Amino acid sequence: MTDPDLRTARQKARDFEIAEMDQNARIRDLEEKIELLEAEKRDLLSSTSWRVSAPVRMAGRFVERILGGVLGRAHVLTPARLYDVEMTEPGVYQATDIRPFFLLSSSRGRFPCGWVEISYRLKAGDRVVTPSLFADPGEGSTEADRKRLPPTEGQTVTCYIRLPDKVRAMRFDPINWKGRFEMDPILAREISRLQLGFQLILNQVREDGLPDLIKRFRRGGWTGMKEYLARQATKAIDNYENWRGLFWTLSADDRTAIAKHIEQFESYPTFSVVMPTYNSDPEHLRAAIDSVRDQLYPHWELCIADDASSIAEVRQLLDEVAVDPRIKIVFRETNGHIAVASNSALDLATGDYIALLDHDDVLTTDALYWMALEVIAHPDAAIIYSDEDKIDEVGRVFQPYFKPDWSPELVLSQNYVNHLGVYRRDEVEAVGRFRDAFKGSQDYDLLLRIADRVGPGRIRHVPVVLYHWRTVAGSIAAGGDAKDYAHGAARRAIVEHLERNGQTAEVVATEDGFGHRVVPAMPDPAPKVTIVVPTRDKVEVLKVCIDGLLSKTDYPNWELLIVDNGSEQADTARYLSEITTDPRIRVLRDDGAFNYSRLNNSAVAQGSGELVLLLNNDVEPINPGWLEEMVRQLSRTGVGVVGAKLYFPDDTIQHVGVTTGIGGVAGHFEKRLPREGDGYFQRPNLIHNATAVTGACLLTTRELWDAVGGLDEEHLTVAFNDVDFCLKIRALGHRIVVAPAAELYHYESVSRGTDNAPAKLARFRREMATMRDRWGHVIDQDPYWNPNLHIDNESPTLGFPPRLRKPWQSLLPDRTT
Repeated sequence: MTDPDLRTARQKARDFEIAEMDQNARIRDLEEKIELLEAEKRDLLSSTSWRVSAPVRMAGRFVERILGGVLGRAHVLTPARLYDVEMTEPGVYQATDIRPFFLLSSSRGRFPCGWVEISYRLKAGDRVVTPSLFADPGEGSTEADRKRLPPTEGQTVTCYIRLPDKVRAMRFDPINWKGRFEMDPILAREISRLQLGFQLILNQVREDGLPDLIKRFRRGGWTGMKEYLARQATKAIDNYENWRGLFWTLSADDRTAIAKHIEQFESYPTFSVVMPTYNSDPEHLRAAIDSVRDQLYPHWELCIADDASSIAEVRQLLDEVAVDPRIKIVFRETNGHIAVASNSALDLATGDYIALLDHDDVLTTDALYWMALEVIAHPDAAIIYSDEDKIDEVGRVFQPYFKPDWSPELVLSQNYVNHLGVYRRDEVEAVGRFRDAFKGSQDYDLLLRIADRVGPGRIRHVPVVLYHWRTVAGSIAAGGDAKDYAHGAARRAIVEHLERNGQTAEVVATEDGFGHRVVPAMPDPAPKVTIVVPTRDKVEVLKVCIDGLLSKTDYPNWELLIVDNGSEQADTARYLSEITTDPRIRVLRDDGAFNYSRLNNSAVAQGSGELVLLLNNDVEPINPGWLEEMVRQLSRTGVGVVGAKLYFPDDTIQHVGVTTGIGGVAGHFEKRLPREGDGYFQRPNLIHNATAVTGACLLTTRELWDAVGGLDEEHLTVAFNDVDFCLKIRALGHRIVVAPAAELYHYESVSRGTDNAPAKLARFRREMATMRDRWGHVIDQDPYWNPNLHIDNESPTLGFPPRLRKPWQSLLPDRTT
């Protein structure tokens, strides 16, 4: 080794020693803080004499528990074992693979448990870091145990998480790419539920005000309030502009990497951007045109048809931009309205795909790049659509719509595809282009006709916001009532779609007038429905359910099988004896151990109906047409299961569809939304598809029930058997539908109790493991959710999309090495 090399090596060794000293100093500082907290707690506790009477000692122990929770028990968590990551100097690491992680050690010799306040700092250049924490209770940890932590760009972040009551090991995933990052020791402070509640209430009062918190309490009571506060403990980013800046705003490096990626494409599809104009606001029109000219993907042409505008500035602007050879313009002599003008723009198109752009909206600079990627990956794609947001007159973006993948029922309830819509040009020509009879909803009509022609396998969704929908006076973006005629045209387009598919149905407006509700014709004769209700004592609960069936069910053809699972009370026997005087009602006695799947399987086998309805004994119908609505929806071609809209007694939503992946397996979409609430883009009030529905009110056909073998009574005795059943039905190619017009109350498990006993918790974990093993590849990618939404929240909120979803990621310069 030469002298310069030796000096360099010595200098590196000294730098490492200095960094190690700094790291040790930080750890000592944290430990000193912990010791100060402990000393303060001891001083507080020792200031009172405990050598007193028993009542005072009991009060003292209570005070000690409270103070112990308030002051907390703090742990310093540091990396103990490193996987796919190397420490280059204390506190500085180099990830050698895309999914590095640490096993942690605790300064206390044991790991934190229960409610914990976590504080951490991670820095990886200018990238956003979204770490995760796993807590192993001694049985191993899986994806279901992941605790996603809030993002950071180098600042210290504090959040609250709930860990198991016993934790044997902890794993920390800092980043999900290769590269250099810095990380301080993690401070984890155990806190009491009292302290957590107080802190969260204080935070919410600061954020929303006391009246809003009181309103939530009045609506949901203690249970609803606790659920709400628990969600706030680890809630996602709630400011869209900040979120977009963190995850999707393109840097100069991103743009350079995208350009390099485009050079590597195997093919270059050409996009014809079709834009009709009429008396456009010149400023907004220029922004729309510039958004096409600024595209990072260069293979495009802009086809503009001006529909005889009378504003001179519009003609002047169009003449100005026409010098760009990629921009083609036709000036119509007479005004023909939007469908006719769009066809005039189509006359100019020569590209492989047609992209639709309104004259005052804006494309993101990477819009056509993403569309080209999708075409290259799926050359047979006929319809491609993206997510969208809105943009106001000063350029502020807001209200993102993170859409589901293709949802045949939802698309007939609202045209959620809309922006950005891209269509194969040959398919547009094959269906006869835009039709003037549907102006105002001409794009909706085009979508349905092409979808009928190509089928769902050729419809693709790009889950990225690529389109900013302008909100100006008179636009539908500003308010759905701006163009009433468009809604009528939309419903006529839906009726024609149904007729093309051999379905007889009426299409009516939803209560707000903006959405659509398909009401299929009632099958004639009405098929017999076998209703199965398992129960055990709690006759006051069962009576509400049965009385509701008898008095609030207009459907004419049903039988009821009540499965009495070991009832012992005399009033239960007396009531069951009374109701069986109705020839439609039978009681099946089963004294075996509670196994929800087995009880339903046994009863269904003894029923005679063509359709099967699973119904909990703590469910009460609200509207008399609930069962008829479910039967109507089930009669539609391709529908295999129908679920209802269920409410808690306080008129908040208990169920309007199941989203898989939430909590590791599944959760209820928009749970606790007020009954009158619009929810996420009105979806709770619209007929829509879901990956699963709850077995508390689930309708299917006997044929499909038999085809999948009913519920899994061996591995899923209590939990997730309904989700498993729906996933099996979907695997056969059938759709799951939620019919919100079928409304019932659900008093959720009041007759059976909750699953918080140790044995029940152990069973629940086993059933979670079964679902993860059987469906893990499916439940983590719910097609009716969206990867931009937080998978740990049942209400759609902004989530933490993984950075590796960006296809140009590998071409970014590594500025952290």
